[in-house]
Amino acid sequence: MDGKITFDALDWLSAIGASELDEATQTNGTIVISDTSNSDIFDAVVERLDVGTEVVFL
Repeated sequence: MDGKITFDALDWLSAIGASELDEATQTNGTIVISDTSNSDIFDAVVERLDVGTEVVFL
């Protein structure tokens, strides 16, 4: 069975405001988004994972 997964990360991040990114904690100059780093942003992204995501099985 072949399959295809497509996603648009911009849809996931569309709920994140510029001020949230400006205030995000950085690790070595990089914004890490995980359940332990910048968890508020992580939670907002997780809530939008179904937006802009499509799975097709052939």
